Amino acid sequence: MDNALVVNLNISMWSGHKLDKAKTSEVNHNANADSDASRVNKHLVSKTSMADIVKCSGALRQYVYRATLPWGDNGDRLIGASGYMVFVEEFAKLKQQFDESVRHFIDVLYPAERARAQFRMGDMFVPSDYPEPDYLRHKFAVALDVHGVPAATDLRAQLREEDIQYLRAEIENNNTAKLRTAMQTLWQRLFDTVSHFADRMQEDEKFKDATVRNLHRLMDEVPALNISGDPALDELCEELKAKLAGLEAATLRTSPVAREQARKAAASIASKMSGMMAAFN
Repeated sequence: MDNALVVNLNISMWSGHKLDKAKTSEVNHNANADSDASRVNKHLVSKTSMADIVKCSGALRQYVYRATLPWGDNGDRLIGASGYMVFVEEFAKLKQQFDESVRHFIDVLYPAERARAQFRMGDMFVPSDYPEPDYLRHKFAVALDVHGVPAATDLRAQLREEDIQYLRAEIENNNTAKLRTAMQTLWQRLFDTVSHFADRMQEDEKFKDATVRNLHRLMDEVPALNISGDPALDELCEELKAKLAGLEAATLRTSPVAREQARKAAASIASKMSGMMAAFN
């Protein structure tokens, strides 16, 4: 599968939590409970001090999930080679935001949190719970593993010919099953987005801007995610662009006529998709 790549996102972070074994034992003993009935976890820093890091890590995960398709059950995601550079550029921006939030936490917020920890934690304060900034810095990382889709022709082990043929068939069948799941996911994602858009257009001006923005964004992303080259999916995407691409949230919110036309177009396409997706079942 030369037109696709497999990516796997890994984000590591300092939890900011620490199990207090003494307090855990005390709480369970005072409650006349088993030793494993509860756990006392200390929050070493305030929740707000790491809020930006959590937000940025969430944005990275959401983007990778949105811009790719599932590939197996180990966190691998599939993306079309034609859309990879756009993906990498956006990923780099989000990673930079994550790195900047980590730097701000370690250089600005963490020293203050550490300084007031004894007052904040009371008798649960233990100095060794708080690592040095340079050590803490290595607890935060973002890594994107990228590799090609394994091919049946990649076998180079010293195996008998019949074993090689068996393994090649297994790889091909596995890739076919994964690709089918990926394409089903793409069809469902597009159907859900179009259906949601049609439903929201019935609510007068109450819909959110994201309802329109998400539809436009997905229309742009579908061609690169259509790894199998499904012509029906390409045609649907072109129909969506022809009927809905030029719409703006502000116009739809103020024009009942434009909103109703958009609703009918989206509902018609969603109905067409529903019939075509029956083949997946």
